[in-house]
Amino acid sequence: MWKASHLSFAGRVTLAKSVVEAIPTYPMMSSLVPKACLDEIQRVQRNFIWGDTENKRKFHAIGWDKIAVPKWMGGLGMRKLDVMNKACLSKLSWKLQSGSSDLWCHVLRGKYSR
Repeated sequence: MWKASHLSFAGRVTLAKSVVEAIPTYPMMSSLVPKACLDEIQRVQRNFIWGDTENKRKFHAIGWDKIAVPKWMGGLGMRKLDVMNKACLSKLSWKLQSGSSDLWCHVLRGKYSR
């Protein structure tokens, strides 16, 4: 188990981005994940980045709304999981409606379109 106290702030952000954001990505590609579940994942992510534990809450030098901003806008590039989930589902919908030649599109169009 990784401990936040063994990593710098930049290390915690990098680890949270590479691991915690990657875990729910696969289910978010094909289904709508409940917002409560995504909020809980982001709560764990925030607590890890700040180094918070159940017994001790540390000082938060930067607000989460500043961290969840793209890097090119001055943030740390953390993604909002609910927005990412909607984007993934929108991409599937676009592929289905735009006439993609993927096998899954043919199957769904053949089964559900009139």
